[in-house]
Amino acid sequence: MYFSTQDLQGDLKLLDRSQKIYDAVAFRVQETRQSGPRNDTIAVTLRESTLDADTLSLVLLAENHPAITTVYLVVESLDRFHQTHEELVSQLDLLNLNIEAVSYRSELLQTALIESWITFIRNSRDLLYHRFLNSDPKRNFVQIYHGLAKGSGNLRRDSQEKQREKRLNSLSYQKPFLSRISTAVDLYTVSTDIERFYRSAADGIQPALIQKCGYPKYDRLYELIDSEGAKPIVPKETQRTLEADDVQYRILYAPTHRGSYGLTKLFPFDDFDIKTLRAELASWNAELYIRTHISEERAGTYDDVVDGSVIKYAGHSFSPSSTEILPYFDVLVTDYSSIYTEYLPLDRPIIFVKDTGTDYFRSKGLALDYGTYFPGPKVDRLNDLTTELELSLNDNQYYADDREFVAKALLPDPDQQFLASVMQNLSQ
Repeated sequence: MYFSTQDLQGDLKLLDRSQKIYDAVAFRVQETRQSGPRNDTIAVTLRESTLDADTLSLVLLAENHPAITTVYLVVESLDRFHQTHEELVSQLDLLNLNIEAVSYRSELLQTALIESWITFIRNSRDLLYHRFLNSDPKRNFVQIYHGLAKGSGNLRRDSQEKQREKRLNSLSYQKPFLSRISTAVDLYTVSTDIERFYRSAADGIQPALIQKCGYPKYDRLYELIDSEGAKPIVPKETQRTLEADDVQYRILYAPTHRGSYGLTKLFPFDDFDIKTLRAELASWNAELYIRTHISEERAGTYDDVVDGSVIKYAGHSFSPSSTEILPYFDVLVTDYSSIYTEYLPLDRPIIFVKDTGTDYFRSKGLALDYGTYFPGPKVDRLNDLTTELELSLNDNQYYADDREFVAKALLPDPDQQFLASVMQNLSQ
């Protein structure tokens, strides 16, 4: 009998789903036998088993919160977590906090979820069956979105086309029971009213469940900017590289992740020539660091570009969290990745690579106007990129008024405390 790859993948998905349901039922049985969650314990799910900008920031915020003593990190693979964070783990061990990584499909996961009064999830399907079977109202699940910049849900470009075809003039919120099955989230956190109503419209979520608590990464970034004692949590070699005084400028290029739409094309220019780019960087005494999504780390995206001299790798082994390294860069280059909103608090130039002809962009589109809410020059040729880079390196106030407007519209209040705000909202 012949079995196709598609058949095998389908069987594996069914097996995985069955295992998750079994684990969730076991969790439900165990929670009825134990006391409720502890007020000093939280859990957080990690995408790709990796501490990213928000989750590492959340751990560091938890250390500074007097009520929290324990943080569970929920990962798909313990081996991958320890390999990716081999050096960071030793730094995290120095924190005045009990941090424990637990894997899905383990008995310790049940303990982590039972003890945690807040579990922060990154994806709408994280711990779905556990959330649905949770019976203790004191146990809360909070979703931290990844970012704002691209269209999603009802605001995707292809979704809007279907709405026009069917002449739909209203959004239907999910029925309470179906909503609990598909989300079972107590609170969604956003930065501003713009994002709040965007998320409500895009995902069909009742606005009351979406609150302006901010994001952990902004709290952490403001700490790195404002506090002399704040030190980045990065590998030692990364810190030595970024603090070396042998170059005048450092530029970060971080394009968006295209998921199933294919790999990132780093420089989608008809006139692109790597030798020209390297020569320009050398003439400015500048280094260009490239950071793609973690799922593209082994896809060869860097191979023809990174030379280790003027163009360097800045992926997730360089620093799992982008927040920890952003203050080192004089200019950010991106296409339409939400990392540009993370860079705004630094008030430094941003350049946007126009890559709007892809299937990814045609399907998703943007939630916000490209000319208004992406504060910087847009380039579609290498010559334009190098011209704008030189202008930006020589004048850090280049497009400053545009950045100020977008920062006021999209960033949380600098005095906003993420954890305190989340706890206050859940206690009401």
